[in-house]
Parts: sequence; C-alpha cells; structure tokens
Amino acid sequence: MKIFYGLAVALFLFEGIIIQCEGANEFRDAPVIDEQYLPDHLIGEILSKAGLNVTKEMAQAQMKVAGDAIRRVFETRIIAIQEYPDMAETIEVYDGEQILLIRNHTKLMSLFEQFGSHARRIHISYESMDKERRREINEKIMKRCANQLTELQILTRDDTGIWEEMSNGKRDIRFPKVEHFIFLGSSKRNKFDLNAIFPRLKFFSFPFGSVTDTNCLANVRNLKELKLYIESIQEHQLGNIFANNKHISKLTLKTHIRKTIKRETLRSIESLKNLKTLEINKVSPDFFNRASNRVYNLTSVTTFVTMCREPIKLNRDFSFDMPNLKHLRLCGTNSDNRTSDLINHFKSLETVLLFGDCEFNVIECIESLKYVKEFTTSTYFNIGQISLFRKLFENFDTTKSNLNKLVIDIDETESEYFLWEDAMREINNKLKESNKPTWTLSHGIWEEFRKNHLEFKRNT
Repeated sequence: MKIFYGLAVALFLFEGIIIQCEGANEFRDAPVIDEQYLPDHLIGEILSKAGLNVTKEMAQAQMKVAGDAIRRVFETRIIAIQEYPDMAETIEVYDGEQILLIRNHTKLMSLFEQFGSHARRIHISYESMDKERRREINEKIMKRCANQLTELQILTRDDTGIWEEMSNGKRDIRFPKVEHFIFLGSSKRNKFDLNAIFPRLKFFSFPFGSVTDTNCLANVRNLKELKLYIESIQEHQLGNIFANNKHISKLTLKTHIRKTIKRETLRSIESLKNLKTLEINKVSPDFFNRASNRVYNLTSVTTFVTMCREPIKLNRDFSFDMPNLKHLRLCGTNSDNRTSDLINHFKSLETVLLFGDCEFNVIECIESLKYVKEFTTSTYFNIGQISLFRKLFENFDTTKSNLNKLVIDIDETESEYFLWEDAMREINNKLKESNKPTWTLSHGIWEEFRKNHLEFKRNT
C-alpha cells in the first residue's frame, strides 16, 4: 500500500477530545478561510476530500468544522484496525481506496468513542491482538457499530470467541446492513450461517483459509460477487450455491497451489446467466481442451482470467465458448504455439494479457492475431530484437488484423527507451514511404506488476 497522507498522528483537538499526533508543523502562513462565506457542510466536504492531515491543521486553527470533517472521514473511508504495540501512529493510506489505518489501542478507543457512530466500513485484524483488548474492541466498537456497518473484513487465524463477543444478549450475531463481507483466515464455528449473520449479503470474499461449517453459504440468496477458496467449500457444492444466487456477476475461484479446478466446474458456472467476470485460479494444463462433445456456453461472460502453473496444452477443440468475451488474461507458463488459435477463437475480444513465461514465439503469435485490439505480454524484449518488430510492422495488414495497441516488457533503464525511440523513428519513416500504418511509441510502468513497459499504438 502506498502512503497517501503521511500523518504520524499526535494531538488533535476535536470537541473536547484529545488525540495525540506527532511531528505536526505550525499552520501559520496558510491563508485563512472565512467560514461565513461557506456553509459548514461544504467546508467539511472539502476537508474530508483533502485528507486527515489537512483536517488536523484546521483543528489546530480551531475551525469548528474540523470535527465534521472527521465524521465524514469515518463515513467515507475504510477504517482499518490493525494493532501494533510499538506503533503509535494513525495514517491514511491508499490501496485502491482511501483507508484510515489505526494502530494504537488508546487512540482507537478515543476515536470511536467520539466518531464511531459514523463508521460504515471496518477492516479488522485480530492477529497480534491479546484477548483483553480484543474483548474491549468487540464490546465497544464491533457490537456498537453492528447495526450501521455496510462492509466488514475480518482477518484471523482462529475465530474462537470473536463472534460470541460481538453477539447481543441473546447470543445472536447480526450485521443487518452489511452487504460486503471479506473473511481472511479460519473459522472453527460449527454453525457459521452467513445469511443469519449478514441477511443483506451481496459481496462475499473468502480467498484463503478454512471453515468448519462448509454449508455456511447454504441459505445465502442475493450474492452479486463471490470469491471462494475451493478447499473448505468444495466444488460439488457450487451447483447449489449458484442455483440460489443466480444474479452473480463476478465469480473468482481459487485453490491450493498443488491442486487445480476441474473442467467440469464449468457445468455449474454455465447456469449463471448474469455472469460478466470469471476468474479461475488455477486450472489444469488441458483445461481449455474439449474432453467430449460437451461445449460449455458462457454467453454472458465479458472478462475471463485464468492461472496455470504448468505449461498449457492446447488443441483446436476448446471446452467452452464465450461469444461476448472482450477481455482475456492468461497467467502462468505458456509454451503452446497454438495460443493464437485460442485468442482468435473469441471474435469479440478487445484486450489480451499474457502474463508469465511464454515459451513460444510471441511475435509469430502477434502476427496471427485477427480480432483482438490490444495485446499485452510480459515477455521481455531488448533493443537487439528490434528487427522482429520492424518485420512485424512492415507486414502488418489492417484487413487481416484489428490490432491497434501492443504492449511489451523492457529493461528499466532510460537509455534503453531512447534506443527504441530512435529505432521506431526510422521504422516509421520507412512505413510512411510504403503507405503502411505508423506506430506511436511510449513507455511507462505497469502499476499492477511493477514492471516497465513499451507501448506501440497504431496511428489511424
């Protein structure tokens, strides 16, 4: 996670509550906002968008809306509770979404005493948390916030005692408004009825761990997104889960590193008529090949992601059809020179990503592409291979290929890019002379993979 606003939180003054903050600079030379010209709710919105650091400075300047801004922070951010005895700071981080990470127990309890009624999304880690503090947090935070939360994430190696501490006097556990639940770890409860606990559950993520009650999803009926670790909840149970949740639009199936998800699982997935995104990790090498006359029609799927740790083996008879597929991502080892046949099998494709070891001629694969518009490969190329791209662009035929963007992996040095740039300038001059399409070169970093890349974009 990248630090979005480094805060080293020390003492804030909010409506009589003091929360310690370290390293705060005097807010002396900044322009003063005359509050009479702006309504409180608007200034509060500005401060909540600006972040906790700015709000701290406004509090030091004794602006009355600072407390309102913190309330908005609690309403709009994910509040992450992750206690570390040696870390006293509270920080705001960015990991796809803005997160307020609270690590100090005293500050945690003070913040929630003042602003806890505004919390909507809590991510809590029970790792490294002693039982006494855990009970206090569950009693004074989790139980009190239960009726207002819309999102909950729990990380624990053992949930023994946790749910009981959050229960009401009748020992019922209920989060009536939670729609998004992420469970990371292990549950040893004999009865873990997710529908009883989360009656409005729409998004459930269980990417790793184990559950004793393998029927925990039996009564859930309104899922839109589902991520499952196929070790505790077995594949044979998927049929009933899907039958009860026919409106699932995104499905992710994960399994142990030494196991693969069966091709027959597609039979259950086939019943999901609203499915748009399908991610399967990981598949067997022959997953894509038809084993019988059975072809699985996944007509609604537009994004398909797979991972295979062994070399993929392909033939020309594929086990499924996705006529509306637009985005394909193949991750893992790929050594089959018929990969282009698999890609061309999907006529509506817009983007393809091959990430991993490609042990075949990638350039020949690109030359054979028909329908896909953007092709990305993590295969590394250096400037010494520029002749391969010269040939590719000289022979490119717009009547046979829809490709308009090509992305490859390169060396991270800036001088390497300048060499590519000089070479492409020469290639484009030759392409102009022969009335061939030219290509604009650019470079950047794949944020997802932390890798440098070159991008060739066809000029129209």
